Amino acid sequence: MMIYKLAAILLSFSLFSSLPALAVQQGGTKVKPLSPLSVTIRPVQQGLSSSDIKPGDVVQLEVVVVSHVGLTRADLKITLTGGARLAAGDDRWSGPMEKDRETVIPVTVAVPQTGRGEVKATLSAGGFHAGAQFTLGQEPKVKPGSGPGKRGMKTKDSKGHDIIEYR
Repeated sequence: MMIYKLAAILLSFSLFSSLPALAVQQGGTKVKPLSPLSVTIRPVQQGLSSSDIKPGDVVQLEVVVVSHVGLTRADLKITLTGGARLAAGDDRWSGPMEKDRETVIPVTVAVPQTGRGEVKATLSAGGFHAGAQFTLGQEPKVKPGSGPGKRGMKTKDSKGHDIIEYR
C-alpha cells in the first residue's frame, strides 16, 4: 500500500511541476536562452571617456569579444555612423573563440569634425548575437531660443500641465 501512495505522490508531483512549462508554451510566449556572447568597446587610453573626445580627434579603441562556450567560428562586424571613419584596423573579424577567453580587436577611429560619431560592434555565432556601441564625443549643447521652432507656444496638455509646443 505504501508503494502505491509513493507512486501517486511522484506522479502528481511530476504533473504539477510541468504545468508552468505548459502555461508558458500555451501562452504563446517563447523564452530565449541568454546569449553566451558579449562585446565591449573601450578606449585604449586609460581614463578616456566619450565626453573627453573632441571633434577631429583620432581615437584608439579596443573591441573585446568573449564567448562563454567554445566556438569554431564567430563573426564580428564594426559599423561607424555619424561621420566617423576607420583610420586603422579592420571593420570585420572572423575566427574561433575559446571558452571565456577575451579576443581583442584594435581599431583607430577618426571623429567627425562636426556632430558626433558612433562605433557599433555586433558579434554573431549560430543563432546568438551580442552588440555594443561607443559614442564619440559629448552630446551637442543647444542654446535656448535656437534651432527649429524657436518660438514655443505655452499651452496645457490633457491633464492640465503646462507644456511648450514648438511648431
